[in-house]
Amino acid sequence: MLLLPGEPAPDTPPDSPRRADAGDGGGAGGATSGASRWSALQASATSAEVAATAAGGGGGAAADGGGAAATPYLRILGAVRAFKSMGSSVVSSVSGESPAVAAAEEEEEEGEEEGEAAAEAEAVALEGDSQVFSLEADLVRPHGLLPGRLYLSDSKLRFISSGEAPSRVAGAPACSEQVARDAALSWPLSSVAQMQRRRYLMVHTALELLDDDGDSILLNFRTKRSRTQVRSWIKRKCSLTYRDRDRSARTAFGKMLSELQEAWQRRELSNFDYLMKLNEMAGRSYNDLNQYPVLPWVLSDYASPTLNLADPAVFRDLSKPMGAQDPAQADLVRQTYELNLLGSHYSTMGFVLYYLLRLEPFTSHHKALQSGRFDHADRLFHSLGQTYHSCTHSSSDVKELVPELFCLPDVLLNRNGLSLGTRQDGQAVDDVRLPPWASDAVDFVAKHRAALECDHVSERLHQWVDLIFGAKQRGPAAAGALNVFFYLTYEGTVDLSGLSSAEGRRALQAQIKNFGQTPPQLFTSPHPRRRPAPPPPPLGAWPICDPTPVRPVGALRVPSVPAALHSGGDDSFLLLDMERQLTLYRGPVGEGARASAIGDVAALPAFAPGVTIARAVCLAATDGQPS
Repeated sequence: MLLLPGEPAPDTPPDSPRRADAGDGGGAGGATSGASRWSALQASATSAEVAATAAGGGGGAAADGGGAAATPYLRILGAVRAFKSMGSSVVSSVSGESPAVAAAEEEEEEGEEEGEAAAEAEAVALEGDSQVFSLEADLVRPHGLLPGRLYLSDSKLRFISSGEAPSRVAGAPACSEQVARDAALSWPLSSVAQMQRRRYLMVHTALELLDDDGDSILLNFRTKRSRTQVRSWIKRKCSLTYRDRDRSARTAFGKMLSELQEAWQRRELSNFDYLMKLNEMAGRSYNDLNQYPVLPWVLSDYASPTLNLADPAVFRDLSKPMGAQDPAQADLVRQTYELNLLGSHYSTMGFVLYYLLRLEPFTSHHKALQSGRFDHADRLFHSLGQTYHSCTHSSSDVKELVPELFCLPDVLLNRNGLSLGTRQDGQAVDDVRLPPWASDAVDFVAKHRAALECDHVSERLHQWVDLIFGAKQRGPAAAGALNVFFYLTYEGTVDLSGLSSAEGRRALQAQIKNFGQTPPQLFTSPHPRRRPAPPPPPLGAWPICDPTPVRPVGALRVPSVPAALHSGGDDSFLLLDMERQLTLYRGPVGEGARASAIGDVAALPAFAPGVTIARAVCLAATDGQPS
C-alpha cells in the first residue's frame, strides 16, 4: 500500500517517495531522490526568476518562448507556491480547480458579475423579439473548429457557418460530409437539458450544451462576456436538469463533488461511472479530441492463457504513471529528465485517434491528420500487448486508455475492411490482436470491464485519481511520483490573451494541441480509498424457496456487451446492453430463446412498470454452448 504523506511547508522538500520495497532498482545511493530533485527545481526556478527580473521581463518570457531555460518551470513552481500560501482556511480539500487556478478564476468571476448582470438586463429588454441577438462563435467538433455565428431567439438556438474551411480538416470525404451537416444547426431551446462552461485551448471561453437525447454541441466564443450573454439567456429560457456552478456557487460545486466522491466510497457508483463523472466535471468532452475522457490501464498481463483477477501480479501499479511502471524505465526518466519532465502526455488528440482508428468518424479524422492517408502500419494500433509494452518502456509514449476499451468491442474490430497496411515484421494490420485470455473482442471488453470493477482495482483506484485529478497532479508530490509533463499542458501556466503577437499565439495554440491538456485539479488533498465490499450473508441467511435442484442455465449469445439482467420467471428475462437497448428473451436460454427488441431503456417503465434492473456480474458468452 502506498502511503500518502501530508503537504510539506512551502520551502521544505517532500520526503523521498522511494521505499526499500518499491522494487524500482534504486536505494539511498541510487538516482536523485524526489526531495533533491524538487530542491533543484526550486533553485533553477529562483535563478531564472532573478535573471528574468534583471532583464525586466518578469515571468512573461516563457509565454514568448524567450528567457532562461528554466522559466517554464518557474511558472509551475509559482502556481504551487501560490497554492501553499493560501492555506487550508482559504482552499477546501475538495474544490473546483487547482488552488492557483481557483484564485485566478475568482477574479475572473468577480469581473463577470457585472457582465452577467448587464447581459440579463439586455435579455429582458430584448425578450419577445423573434431574433434576440447574434454573436461570433466557433463550433468545436472532433474534425476541427468551424467558425460561424450563433443566433438566439425565444425558442431556438441556431449556428450558421461562415463558410471558412475548418481547421485540421484535409478534405477527407467523411469529414466533408460532417462539415456540411454542421454548417447549419438548429436546436430548440426547450430540448437543452444541461449547460456546462468549458475551456478551449486552456482559455475559459467555451460552453457545452446537451439535449434530452444526449447529443451535445461545444461552442467557443471570442470573449468571456459573449459566453456570459449566452449562458444568461439559456438559463432564462431552458428548464435545465444540470448546469455548472454560477459565479457565487463555488461551494455548491465543491459539495456536489464531495457527494460524488462519497457515493463512490459507499459503492453506490461503479468505478467506470465514477471516472466518467470526474472526467465530465473536469471539463473533458467527446467534442474535443484534445480533452477526451481518459481512463487508466488496469491490467499488465497480456500474455497469459487465462486471466486470474485474484492475482495481484496481473495488474498495473495505479500509484505510478505509465512512464514509471517499469523500474528500469523509471530510473531512465530520472536520469534523462532532470526535473521529472516526461516527453509526452497521457492523453492527446493523436492518442485518441490511435485507439479509435477503426471507427468512423475517427477513421476520417485520422486520415485528415495524415494528409489523407493512414499512418505507417508499424505506428497503428495493432496489439494490446505491444501497446502496453510501449507505454511502459518509452518516455515518449505514456498514454492511458479511452472509455471505449471498457464498453465497445467494435473499437477492436476492422468491420469496415480498412486497408491498414503491413508491418515490417510481415504482419497485416487488421483486427487488434487480443491477449490469449480473451476469445474475442466481446470477451475482452467484458473481462477488461470486470478487471476495472474488481476489488483489487477498487482498493487502489484513488491513487490513480490523485495522479490525474488530485493531489499528485502538481507540485512536489507530482515531481516525486514522476508525474510532471510539459509546462504548456497545465492550466494557468500561460496567458494566451496577454500575447500581442498573433504569430506567437498561434504557435502556443499548436503546442497545446500537440502536447495534450492536463485537466483542472479537482482534489487538493489525497483522495480517500473506497470502502471494502460488504461480506456476503452466511449460508443460513439465504431463503430457501424450493428445495428441488436448480437446473443449469445455458449460455446465450448476444449481439452487444450486456450490462444488466432482470429475470421475469417462466423462462423469460430482460437484457440491457451497453448501448442502452432492451431485449426480451423467452424460452430456454441458448439457441432456442426468442428475442424481441423493446427499444431504448426509456421504454422500460411503460413496458414493465416496477421492474428493477439488477446489475449482472458477468454475462458474456460467445460460443452459444451450455455451460
